[in-house]
Amino acid sequence: MSSDEELYAYYFSDDILSKFSQRFSMEKAISEFISKAEKKTSKQIDNFAKQELGKYSQELLTSLVNSEKNHMDRTGDIIYQVAEKTGIKFPSIPQRLIELGFMSTRPHDRLAIPVSTPKVLTIRASACAAYVQLKSRLGEEKAKDLPCKYGCIANSKILFDELNIPVELESRTNMHEKGYCEFTFQSRE
Repeated sequence: MSSDEELYAYYFSDDILSKFSQRFSMEKAISEFISKAEKKTSKQIDNFAKQELGKYSQELLTSLVNSEKNHMDRTGDIIYQVAEKTGIKFPSIPQRLIELGFMSTRPHDRLAIPVSTPKVLTIRASACAAYVQLKSRLGEEKAKDLPCKYGCIANSKILFDELNIPVELESRTNMHEKGYCEFTFQSRE
């Protein structure tokens, strides 16, 4: 790779993607969760998901925030430089971390950012492998309650809490209704 190519490499490095995919595979986390939850009722599944997948989400998001402090690449450096100079971290820093989380832990899912402004960040996740796996192994009725929401990066304020960015979270739609989940974070700053 020439120095010009390296200078303008705007994607996450394979090393960082590999680091997170090996440690925080969403497919593996969901599979292990389902194995332990198959005989539980819907209410038991929800409480169990909150505990098990919530732990997965907490560890992943904390790890993302801690690793990003190393500004893995040119894009990270620029995003952090702009945030430092302007004092505005929302939405660029959390959006970058959410994208890293999705690319490394959910490579087959689709992530879209329909809204990204200084006050609002909307995240849409579709083609969700976790939901498909829940539906096929637990049945549509139990999957409809979306126990996967507790392990979903896009449905968590943990990242924003770790970054000290106050937000309100609103779930707008979900997989069994529209074929995608959509979450909006409203900045309170």
